[in-house]
Amino acid sequence: MRIDRWLFFARIFKTRNRASKAIENSAVHVNGARVQKQSHMIKIGDRIVIRRWNSISQIRVVSFGERRESFDLAKKMYEDEIEQILKEEKIAQGQTVLKPKDGFRPNKKDRRAIIKMKKSKTFFCK
Repeated sequence: MRIDRWLFFARIFKTRNRASKAIENSAVHVNGARVQKQSHMIKIGDRIVIRRWNSISQIRVVSFGERRESFDLAKKMYEDEIEQILKEEKIAQGQTVLKPKDGFRPNKKDRRAIIKMKKSKTFFCK
């Protein structure tokens, strides 16, 4: 499936045009390589890194969609790897992993962990 269509169907971007502009601006990487065209084909299991204004998202493709679905269905098309890394890090440190409530905002400790993880050299898949 084309990456611009998938990003739109998975509700990562609001429109296909915004997804295309992000690809043109070198903000999208698949498996560690910069995506140069909107027609770049992706497959299940690919890792996608998306740079935005003040954040970086690292996701893994789980499934494809035939059209743009509701948010709950679109969320099942990918796995957010940042959340998994944070859970694994907390388990390694011996902390309990709690499921965040709706409207969850990270506290100071969580924000520092996120910043530390983003600055680590193992954050980007190569």
